[in-house]
Amino acid sequence: MSIKHTRALLNAALEGKLDKVEYAHRPLMNLHFPTSAPNVPAEVLDPRNTWADKAAYDAKATHLAKLFRTIPSSSKTRRVKPSSWPVRRVDRDWGIGNWA
Repeated sequence: MSIKHTRALLNAALEGKLDKVEYAHRPLMNLHFPTSAPNVPAEVLDPRNTWADKAAYDAKATHLAKLFRTIPSSSKTRRVKPSSWPVRRVDRDWGIGNWA
């Protein structure tokens, strides 16, 4: 998807313009996507339509879905409220740039 269409889609989402549009569903990845968005051609909204070779897309999507199903889950994983996420300073925490 071009940066122009990506920006239009993001702006539509931020402005609430995708709240009442229809969505299509790809069950393999449980992916929902809008069927229309302002200033974005409908054919680029469906990821499958962006591939010239639909069979190759289906094969890659199936492979990716299998990879997601085989990622081991950890019993130590817990949900964290966003308000408790640590705030990281890129410059300080990763040694980028000069700071006092």
